[in-house]
Amino acid sequence: AQPLVAGDADGTDRGSRWIIVLATVGDCKAFHWSARTETVGEITEGNRHNSRDARDCGGRLGPAQNGTEPDLRNFSVHHELVEENDLIMFVSDGVHDNLDPEHLGLSPLETAEATGTGVVKAGKDDGWDDIDPGHVELLKNAFRKERLRKLLVDARVTAGERLDDKGRLG
Repeated sequence: AQPLVAGDADGTDRGSRWIIVLATVGDCKAFHWSARTETVGEITEGNRHNSRDARDCGGRLGPAQNGTEPDLRNFSVHHELVEENDLIMFVSDGVHDNLDPEHLGLSPLETAEATGTGVVKAGKDDGWDDIDPGHVELLKNAFRKERLRKLLVDARVTAGERLDDKGRLG
């Protein structure tokens, strides 16, 4: 496949760019690390509709329903524009559950403060069940992205002697 070679409207060359397309069912997630902006985005945001219940992954391939049909409740297709040196991380629930502030024992208020997510109103005594489910997802997504960003930046600093000037392992 040929990369997209494009620049921004102001003529800034962004080098080679590609579009990644993926499909998912269940509760696996995909994240995008932008090497240029040092930010993390969740490609599969919103794919786990029942994220509060770890027993329900939201979908299964094979004879999951009535012994004959797959469970495609969470089936979705996603796409993301990526650039040279970006990373795409596909993670199972075993990974992203460990990036969940509720599973890590943080309150909604602590999570909002840690991520700078001021749009969510959470009092000091509010638990996860006390705030709007939409706000729960906003907080958790912001936390996961910031936690992954910090882990990647810390790993790059720790492995600095092995990285070249473009952030690639050498």
